Amino acid sequence: LAWLGLGLLARQKCSNCGAPRRLAGCAANCCRAVHCCSNRHAFGAWAAERAALRPRKHGMKDHPPRRRPAALLPKLLLAAPVAVFMVLYARTERTRRPENTKAGLIYLRIADPRHRQDAFRASWPPWLPALEASARANARSVTYYFIGAPANVTCANCIEMPLDLAGLRARVEKYLGVTDMEIKSVKNKICDLKPMWPALFPEISARHEWVGFADADVLFGDLAAEVDLLTARDDLLVPSSWHPYPLANGNFMLFRSTARVLHAFRGAGWREAVRSPGYSVFDEWHGRGSTTDFGHALLEMHLNGKLRPKPTSRLFLQDAVSAGRALM
Repeated sequence: LAWLGLGLLARQKCSNCGAPRRLAGCAANCCRAVHCCSNRHAFGAWAAERAALRPRKHGMKDHPPRRRPAALLPKLLLAAPVAVFMVLYARTERTRRPENTKAGLIYLRIADPRHRQDAFRASWPPWLPALEASARANARSVTYYFIGAPANVTCANCIEMPLDLAGLRARVEKYLGVTDMEIKSVKNKICDLKPMWPALFPEISARHEWVGFADADVLFGDLAAEVDLLTARDDLLVPSSWHPYPLANGNFMLFRSTARVLHAFRGAGWREAVRSPGYSVFDEWHGRGSTTDFGHALLEMHLNGKLRPKPTSRLFLQDAVSAGRALM
């Protein structure tokens, strides 16, 4: 209403009676068209006739009456609310959907349709609100991906991707070329596939400079600060307790989104781990064989100068529960 009031005040006035003229119509006085003000005065034709009867000075040449500039101020004032609304809407959309962050962190939980009693194991843990709070605190540099079972998270940097066991098999066949994946335990198979998660979800790896995985029972503090410290000289971020040996661990790792680093798992017995029905502990360094786990592949690349791992600047603390007693 304020903008409309200013627009009304900015209207031109009739040169005959002083009443405000209408916004519609031509603003020039040189034509013979009839333009009416609010008092119905035909001031366009009247102004032209008055100019014709006005005595001319000596040496003055005949010329058409001077054209008045169109009234732009009322139009600008009327269009301003629309422009303000568009700007505010664009800012709201950017807040709701933040731009790509430097790192993407994947969490994966899938239920086994063959065992109904195991369905609860695929649901997210009861401390999911704490995990979501951790994600919200690191929104500056990390996007969290909850893949598999519905998580119903609401943080702006949290993205859910539905996936079932059939979808996981399809991705293994498409991106790893393995058509005969055997599964005895979905939970253990997902652990064996952890080093391959970034390769199984290329749409996530393509969005971030860094991509990795984490266990749902890992609650991060200032993870964004660790991500901000990564430079172009780094290829791998691992907890300081696992650096320089064994590097590989199933708790947390971030990889640079390059083919050389994302496919580092191919330097060990990854194909056997995918095909084996049991748990091969491929994501760790203490698997079935010293040369077949993921830790061996990373160490070989590191010793040959093909991988530049970096430890976290802060400690990685663990709180384990064994036989009803909490151990630090």
